[in-house]
Amino acid sequence: MRKVLLATAAVITFAASVAKATTIDDNFGLLPGNTSLTSDAYNGGIATFTLEGAGDTAGAPTTVRGGGGGLTNTRHGGSYPTASRLVIDFSSAVSVDYISYWDVGYNGRNYLAFFNGATQVAFDSTSSNSGSDSGIADVTEIIYNNGMDNGGNWWQEIGDLKYSYEAPEPASVALMGAGLFAFGAIRRRRKAA
Repeated sequence: MRKVLLATAAVITFAASVAKATTIDDNFGLLPGNTSLTSDAYNGGIATFTLEGAGDTAGAPTTVRGGGGGLTNTRHGGSYPTASRLVIDFSSAVSVDYISYWDVGYNGRNYLAFFNGATQVAFDSTSSNSGSDSGIADVTEIIYNNGMDNGGNWWQEIGDLKYSYEAPEPASVALMGAGLFAFGAIRRRRKAA
């Protein structure tokens, strides 16, 4: 009986420790213009998109200029210019493999802040109209505009966001479930005896 319990515990531990690296590539420029997005679940992702701060924040962020545009800090039919910030939240920590962005207003200011919870893990401020970042680990949130203090008043676009995270393998989850079922059955059998 003790051997069965140890074997069950070993199966559960192994199953819980096996994870698969999942990579999501959100190329917003491939979506039609004026597509409202609240998440990238359509792409199998774990990101949600919201607008916050001053300006027109009612509704979901949208894509503009389909076929080469990006996800913006404004909503479909929203006002231009806008002072709202585009916020991307992840349901678990991710590694930002690549992100490209640009300022539609061409005033040459882009600000991206990368957070893990309340801790800022990276910040990018460019004086050009566009830029990119890569290799930023342990990110749970990205905030983008041309002013973190609502000072920005132009459309900002994220063209491509590629990120990766560890997700449990379906087979591992099944093994863990089988191990838990066996453990429960053994406990019930011991109680009945």
